Amino acid sequence: MRANRFASFVLLISGMAVSLTGTSWGQGNIGTISGTVLDPKGNPLSGITVMVRGIGPGMNRNRQSVTSDAQGTFLAGGWSFGNYLVLAVDERPQQNGNVRTLPANRVLSTVMLSQTFPTASVRLQFGHRTARLMGQIRDAVTNQPVNARLDLTSASGDSWFAGGVPADCWVLIPRRTDLTVAISAPGYETWYYPAGGQQSGPLNVPFAVTMKVNILMQPTP
Repeated sequence: MRANRFASFVLLISGMAVSLTGTSWGQGNIGTISGTVLDPKGNPLSGITVMVRGIGPGMNRNRQSVTSDAQGTFLAGGWSFGNYLVLAVDERPQQNGNVRTLPANRVLSTVMLSQTFPTASVRLQFGHRTARLMGQIRDAVTNQPVNARLDLTSASGDSWFAGGVPADCWVLIPRRTDLTVAISAPGYETWYYPAGGQQSGPLNVPFAVTMKVNILMQPTP
């Protein structure tokens, strides 16, 4: 174990080993982050470390590490409201005995927990079959940042992301897959990719790239 790891203890919660590392569990910590870890072919991965870290002023001490179960799922609960980085790390040795090297062994997304959006569910897939969606969410009139809910759903009905995101977000998406992208927030019309006001076509990224999308939210009348 690396020297810079926090001291941890293990609890057994719903059959999942959960390692707590300095997380604040005081009153008001009611947010929950869950998800699934997948291998490059889309199969569930067990025994993968998923680290959740707070982002921004006063959030750095909010940290938790969990381990994916036999179905590849993980659950990290008890969070105060704010922005978080969700990072999956594959530390299993390769066939030659060497630990996988960066960046192939790390995948991440950002989430936001709030009273309006207290939960977030995310898929984290290793390999080159994923791309990165970087979004900037702004008020169409004032150009001020808007925290919102992101829903990414494939044509087969699989949810890739469902929950709150900060105004400047980073989310993993599958390549070569038709995705419905919907952004919603109280006081605004729902934004759909790519036209905004109405759903007109799926998002499909053919290459392992970072795709930047500027999202302008129209206030409701």
